[in-house]
Amino acid sequence: MASFGRLQAALVAATNEVTVAAANLNFDFTLIKCEAPKEFQELGSALSEKRKNNAEGGSTHITARRLGALFENMLPPTPNLAKSYGTRVSEIAQASRQNNSPRVENSMFAAHVGVDGTSIWAAATSSPTALQVQLLACMLARLWSASEATSIWFEIVKERRKQVENLWNDETSLPYSTVAAAAQSDISRSSLAEWDASARAWLRTADRANERHQDQLMSLLETINMPINQDTLYCSVVSAWKSALETMEHLVTGMPQAVNEGSCILALSAWHLYPDIVLAGSDQPPSKFSDPLVQFGGILTFGLARPGDTKARGVFWSLSLAHLNFYGRPVSRQANFGFESRKLNFEQFTQTIFGALLGYWGLTGPLAHYPARFFISLRQALERESTLNQTNSQTRELCRQVLLDPSHGVNILFRLASAYMEAKDFSDDLIHKLLALGGKRASRLLPSSGARPFLGFHDVGTIISRLKGPGERVTFLRRIASSMPYNPDAYIIRYFDSEDSDGVSRSRLCGFASAHARRQPGTGTLQHARWAPRLFLDSHDTRNEVISEMDDNTSLSLGSEPRVFALQGKDGSGQPALQRFHYVCGIVGSAALFVEESSLNAVPQAIHPDPSRDPHTHSSPSIIPHSGPYPSRNPSIQDLIWCLDSGLFDTRRLIDLFNPTASNPSPQILTLQALQVAHVVYRTLPDAAISTRALDRSLFSTKWATHARQRITAAMRDQQPPPQLHLHQALSCIAYLEGGFDLDPEGLGRAFALAFEESIYFSMQMTCDPWDTPSPHEVKRITGNIGKSGLTLLIPPKDSMTPDRDESAWRLITTTEFNGKPENHFSKTSMHLSFTEYYVPLVQSGDVQEQDSQVFLLESVISVMPRLEGILTGKEARIGLYEVSSVADMFRYYPHFMTTSRTDAVKREDNDLVISVREPYGVTAGICAYNAPLGIYAMKAGPALAAGNVIIIKASETNPLSTLFAVSLASQAHIPIGVIQCVTGGLEPGKALAEHAKIRKLSFTGSISAGKAIQVAAARGNLKSVTLELGGKSPVVVFPDVDLDMAAHNIAGQLFMLNAQVCATGSRIYAHESIIDDLIAKMKAIVNAGEAARVPGRDPLDMNTTWSPIYNYKQYEVVKGFLSDIDRQATVVTGGVVVEGPGCYVQPTIVRHPIEGARVVKEEVSGPILVVDEFTTEEEALAKANDTETGLTATLWTTDFGRILRFSKGMEAGMIQVNRGLSVGAQMPFGGSKPEFFLAWRLPSQHLPQLAE
Repeated sequence: MASFGRLQAALVAATNEVTVAAANLNFDFTLIKCEAPKEFQELGSALSEKRKNNAEGGSTHITARRLGALFENMLPPTPNLAKSYGTRVSEIAQASRQNNSPRVENSMFAAHVGVDGTSIWAAATSSPTALQVQLLACMLARLWSASEATSIWFEIVKERRKQVENLWNDETSLPYSTVAAAAQSDISRSSLAEWDASARAWLRTADRANERHQDQLMSLLETINMPINQDTLYCSVVSAWKSALETMEHLVTGMPQAVNEGSCILALSAWHLYPDIVLAGSDQPPSKFSDPLVQFGGILTFGLARPGDTKARGVFWSLSLAHLNFYGRPVSRQANFGFESRKLNFEQFTQTIFGALLGYWGLTGPLAHYPARFFISLRQALERESTLNQTNSQTRELCRQVLLDPSHGVNILFRLASAYMEAKDFSDDLIHKLLALGGKRASRLLPSSGARPFLGFHDVGTIISRLKGPGERVTFLRRIASSMPYNPDAYIIRYFDSEDSDGVSRSRLCGFASAHARRQPGTGTLQHARWAPRLFLDSHDTRNEVISEMDDNTSLSLGSEPRVFALQGKDGSGQPALQRFHYVCGIVGSAALFVEESSLNAVPQAIHPDPSRDPHTHSSPSIIPHSGPYPSRNPSIQDLIWCLDSGLFDTRRLIDLFNPTASNPSPQILTLQALQVAHVVYRTLPDAAISTRALDRSLFSTKWATHARQRITAAMRDQQPPPQLHLHQALSCIAYLEGGFDLDPEGLGRAFALAFEESIYFSMQMTCDPWDTPSPHEVKRITGNIGKSGLTLLIPPKDSMTPDRDESAWRLITTTEFNGKPENHFSKTSMHLSFTEYYVPLVQSGDVQEQDSQVFLLESVISVMPRLEGILTGKEARIGLYEVSSVADMFRYYPHFMTTSRTDAVKREDNDLVISVREPYGVTAGICAYNAPLGIYAMKAGPALAAGNVIIIKASETNPLSTLFAVSLASQAHIPIGVIQCVTGGLEPGKALAEHAKIRKLSFTGSISAGKAIQVAAARGNLKSVTLELGGKSPVVVFPDVDLDMAAHNIAGQLFMLNAQVCATGSRIYAHESIIDDLIAKMKAIVNAGEAARVPGRDPLDMNTTWSPIYNYKQYEVVKGFLSDIDRQATVVTGGVVVEGPGCYVQPTIVRHPIEGARVVKEEVSGPILVVDEFTTEEEALAKANDTETGLTATLWTTDFGRILRFSKGMEAGMIQVNRGLSVGAQMPFGGSKPEFFLAWRLPSQHLPQLAE
């Protein structure tokens, strides 16, 4: 915004005390982190390290801080809502955490598995307003698609910045952070998309955890029709936001509320807080949710849908999106939140498809039980055929194969039919709502402009074509003739021994059978008659029938007439007469029903069945209206069921109904086939969710279904077995059903995983035991994501990097025979998933004009690394894994920063342009410490290479292997030989590097004494530039205005973070005299409560290990030296002794009342000892905090913003944390500020110039 230049200039010249102080500090408010409220703490503990670091200091935290600051002071305070929300999200996070599989948590997806509460934790560690912004993110993600929500965010941010600018121009008092947030550059769409993606993933996880309450709420939405205010986008969103915040704040405190618009309903669904609900004007009793987080009396009342309103039920929101497309007028969009927008599991999805089929057949409501009975009878018929000895062996085997295949259409429809029959008498059952939903979408799912016969049975002939033989066809036609409109005796059945679908051949024998049984003279019994050639009589069962033999010539002659033939008979007076018969229904070349011509002159009776034969037939719906020239009863589904129960159908031909080889299969068969393919994919995904967007178009027209159908058809044409599905087909199917993205399987050939919202889908072959052999298409789902918006397909690099073969190195392979006992021989090996910068859109959104792509390809690398770090240092595996991932972050971040950094340029008053160009030093060196060898290596090598240097790394002499291994990976990354080198050893290599004349830059991490020696050696060599990081004795200052539980938990936790062997550990604690006793008591309780779990000797490679030993014996002796005389220097509160037994373990120790000049206060221990002292005034606290020769970090616990700024300026430390522990990362500053402490690391813009001149 051009006019913000004035505002930005004004910020520099501001006279406000706070603003000036912040400006003097070069204050970046987005880097401030607050301690999250205690209600959110369990959420923080459930997050993976990667997500937590992003939330506390990465891009999501910056977005949360900026959005929170931008909207500060314009929203109502909601402290009670924040507490309730924090408690609920912690409950959800902990419940979801327990569902994670240990196998997956230790897999390559470990950093990405679990609940994604990144946006919530980022907001909780930012500000109360940021939490309210996160609540809005959940509301928008609940109702709008990802691209729509991102566009809404972009527009409200833009409008709010304009609003702040106008307020500034009107000289309205504004918080510094709000002005700064408005004056900074736009928040990028990618940042807003990432913000929305995290909220969207959280909603999915939270919905699963609160499924019962969400379903109860969805049921209520069917009775309402409530819009959200319709105004300009910014006003509409802000109004709905404020209304929801205020209403929910009152509800959780027990104040009843009545609403007449939908924002509150949307909010309680998105925030998962459930007050009891009353429907005004309804006789229904209040809906009891009994949510303990809503105090008694918090009852929400809203109105029913307006009478006669035909709109879909739920909450509606219409907005005009000005920033959805690259170009053009604003796009009007309406979103609906109701039953039809819910997520479905696969079983529910199949029930909606069943409902669509019922709608396609016109068999909805009470008529649905007829097709349900048919599918149950069909399954029972196959079961009978699979066990009957008289059944053909091939048919019997086919039936068994079908019955054993859960994905076959017969079994899918049987399960659906059975579920319906069990629930048909319970009108409130969910299945009825799902069937109704499918019925509404029938025209989209099964588009058809012609007839819609049930399973293709469009007339009597199609039924006959699937019966076993002549006897079964005659039996069926007699059933049809029993309810014909003319005299039953006027009908006759002609049948052939074999079928001829092309017509009637002149060389075929035929026979005739009575259509209606006649009472025999004398006996009075009803018997059918049969007139057929001897061949027929010998081969067909004609028991209990009156038999007349026909000569072959007559049979051949009568069989040659297609639709009309004549028989010699008698007229009404008994005289011989020629009777002509006309075709009515059936197949003329197989079996058909004919009627005598003279009877057609009579008035036809109403067509109805004989109730004595089938009391149910009268209500059974017809398959399709009869279209023949003469009246005939339409075949019904009851006829089909009767045929099944009577064993008339040829089961092979019934199974062929589900075969896609027909030249022009109908939409119903194609849909069933697509459903079968989807069922194969989802058999291993019981907890996967499906979007109702998948119901907006025909399944069979999707690319994954078409691809599968073409392969199956080709295989059957070539008489090959059905081909197995492949992974790319499965991922294409999941992409469509999960997100509505119709992707060509052929374009996904390289993909091995798919990430969308809160789910990661990947090939089961990646995590199964090598002994197992899952099918290529089998996919596993885990709760997690990779932090990207939209749908992301993970693909491998085209050329993978593998270690170069060393012909001189031997690889020994054991020849011991396997004893049958599975053993883990990879316990010292880990796998890590990381991503390159190759992140490109695969397809745009549905409209190519939209700005936000929704499907991306992300190049992903799986690295296999031994856990050398844990073996060499005893470091816990959970910490070691994070350090490994930080190495990749360093090497990934600094090159990216170099592409975006700017050259310094100054324009003088005489119009001369002065440009400062920095050149690399050339050869640099880095000396690493023992406590974090991998992390320190990356912090030195990453920026050195990015600035154009080569670097020689000296690994720690006590644990060099992990550094050597990391350096060896450089060649695999195509870094030329010699650019990164590594030497090992003690003092001599370090001294040589410091003195060498060709090394022009040296970075050292270690003790003060060693650092001084390095400085002297460097001066003796070539006066090279030296950066020293010499440890720390960092202070923590605690004031009474903070939550002591949070402070105690954070401070005491440092004792177990690498056993306090970190230079940035806050080891000197200064607490105000009014709270010191309480703080010590809480810290002691925390330390002692965890003692039983911290058993010395636990394997550091165990992910559950939380207590590590001292890293090496030399340092162990140093710590023991501090403990030996600690009683003479201070009062021991807890600990203070060495743990007996194997390993270098020391009890976590807290002491207080240190004497003046106590060594434990002045010197760095690098072990688990905290010193606690008290202060009275701010001046005293500041003096004690600065009383150290090292000034690496400092921590301040207070909620007073003025005090924060005073201490930030007065504390002599390079890094200051407020209300939290240390956060490190490639983007974060790291360095000290004492004269003895040469600045080690700052922000990249300040640090990289140190590696160039």
